[in-house]
Amino acid sequence: MSILIIFVLSTVAFAAGGGDAVHHEFPKMPIIWHAVNLGILLSGMIFLLRKPIMHALANRAATVKRDIDEANRLRRDAQHRMEDLELRLSGFEAELEQMQQAAETDAQKEREAILARAEVDAERIREAAQRSIRDETVRARASLRREAAQLGIDLARERLQSSITSADQGRLNDDFLTAVKDSGQESHHG
Repeated sequence: MSILIIFVLSTVAFAAGGGDAVHHEFPKMPIIWHAVNLGILLSGMIFLLRKPIMHALANRAATVKRDIDEANRLRRDAQHRMEDLELRLSGFEAELEQMQQAAETDAQKEREAILARAEVDAERIREAAQRSIRDETVRARASLRREAAQLGIDLARERLQSSITSADQGRLNDDFLTAVKDSGQESHHG
């Protein structure tokens, strides 16, 4: 339609600008013939091109409809995928929460088990230390007794050596020999 208007206006401008300086009346006949020719040309074009144009427009409309349908289908698919992903994500969040709670429970149990083992180990160490202290105390007492006995013996020896004279020593030897003889005779009789 816009081509027709442009053609008519250009034809009018060409006819109006005709070349001589004398003002002539506007030539109507050539414009009418051009308009008739244009009408015939457009009618022929419409008659010949109507089916291909209609077919092209129908194809274009079908293509646009297919594209719209495909876009709607893709949008629905994307919406479904998004809903599935949101559902899975909420499931993952719940699973993550459960995993976190399970990890905290396991950590608490492990902590309690470690504390229990540490307490058992500490008790064993305490008992071993107490046994060691008792054993050392017994050894130290026995050692002190031995040293005290040895000191007592040494002290008694020193006193005896300083207080026994040679006459006392002879008499003790005689008493010892007599005791040995008497015990030897008793063993022969018995």
